[in-house]
Amino acid sequence: MSFTIHTNDPQSNDEKANKSVPFVETVVEKAPPWLFSTVVHFFLLIVLALLVSQFPPKPPREIILQPDIDLNDPRYAFHIGDPNKPDTLTTDDNPVEVENPVQSPDDEISDAPISVGPEIENPQTPGIGTENPERTPIHSLYEGRSEESRQTLLFDGGGDETTEAAVLRGLHWLARQQYRDGYWSLRNGPRNNSYDTSLVDNRAAATGMALLAFQGYGVTCEQGQFQDSVVRGWSWLLLQQDDEGCFYRSTGVETHNHPFYTQAICTIAICELYAMTKDPSMGERLRLPAQKAVDFCVKTQTSSGGWRYGLNDDESDLAVTGWVLMALKSGRIAGLDVPVETFDRITAYLDDIGEGGSKYPYLKGRFVTRSMTAEGLLCRQFLGWDRDDPRLLEGANWLIQPDNLICFTSRDEMGRRMERDAYYWYYATQMFHHFGGPHWKTWNNVMKQRMCENQQTSPGENEGSWNPILPTQDKWAEAGRLYVTCLSIYTLQVYYRHLPIYRSTR
Repeated sequence: MSFTIHTNDPQSNDEKANKSVPFVETVVEKAPPWLFSTVVHFFLLIVLALLVSQFPPKPPREIILQPDIDLNDPRYAFHIGDPNKPDTLTTDDNPVEVENPVQSPDDEISDAPISVGPEIENPQTPGIGTENPERTPIHSLYEGRSEESRQTLLFDGGGDETTEAAVLRGLHWLARQQYRDGYWSLRNGPRNNSYDTSLVDNRAAATGMALLAFQGYGVTCEQGQFQDSVVRGWSWLLLQQDDEGCFYRSTGVETHNHPFYTQAICTIAICELYAMTKDPSMGERLRLPAQKAVDFCVKTQTSSGGWRYGLNDDESDLAVTGWVLMALKSGRIAGLDVPVETFDRITAYLDDIGEGGSKYPYLKGRFVTRSMTAEGLLCRQFLGWDRDDPRLLEGANWLIQPDNLICFTSRDEMGRRMERDAYYWYYATQMFHHFGGPHWKTWNNVMKQRMCENQQTSPGENEGSWNPILPTQDKWAEAGRLYVTCLSIYTLQVYYRHLPIYRSTR
């Protein structure tokens, strides 16, 4: 192909006119610029395609649940992937950076039906089980977390684009708070930002809570937008579990009440991960630490039927017991071995401390509270109470009163005295979601508005979190920003986090 180079040759127009112009040169001169550009780019694409085809395909990335440790140490025998390969995940001193913090609310919603999976082998599971056709089979409670089911359940259950955007903002904030080694902290983020009011640290509990938030969105070590965060979190957390199955590591100087809260939170998380894992080989390697965590909870049950702070506590409190019950139920959902007698003793404990079964205190003989009543009623739902049980209805009727609804200020619009309490809201939201009907609609209409409008949305390090001291101080602000934010994320995930227990109440 030849091209004519035009110069300032001062030959006459008649001489130029007498010379013959090649056809190709005429086309080049007359063609629009975009046509020439298209031809050149098309030619380059062909050349690049030929070059790429000469290289072998890149093998799929293998997920490794293993940080930089001594691989010969027998304590670290658990791994997912090849233990002889180095960690291929992020290893710099900064947390994982994320882009596009909010998913577009215009994403198409799937109408695909929700699968409840195959029947479990043991139908004698207390509470939720296959023996009662009016209740959701226990093995299917996590089915709403799949991407297809999540969108359907979100809108069917009363959520919307605003609640889902708030969840995603919260998850992105959590991803930014993860340390290089994979853990989270109750007190500080990796960029030297303090979480406002947290008085003590507990990395195992903080990591378990963060992982529960991601897993509630359907993220596992195999899939999901935040997969790397989950992989790195489990890489660290599984190394904290001792031979007995306990996740809590004491430094000998703590005086706080974290041990069994930590164990329950981490047990819920590992049982969820095991239940949600699709790869049989990966699941088989998760089964042992999950079963050990459950076994540790079972063998430490007190004579009164519940749990409290430490191993040597004879007394039980409902706050810790509720978390442990959810851990044991998570084990049941995953198909792990949990003795029926353990649930029977929890039922007896609730019978002993409850006020007619409808209201509950923190400790036996103490005054009843909203948070403990919500937690106690949720325990009853998981332990088998029917929706029309008059004790459950009486408790729900009390909690749905206007002065017990969610409010972030000291007084609501009507001047009623209120109290900010993310812990209470977390349990009440779950209980009402399972209860369904007008109670759920009333609670949800207030919950989703006030939870979303009080999330920090302005650009900055804390975008996506909930401030534990503003606009008013949360009752549990001493646990810090990460704690309050995780509870808030769980609350807004309620539409798909667990399928409703009572099938016919939506």
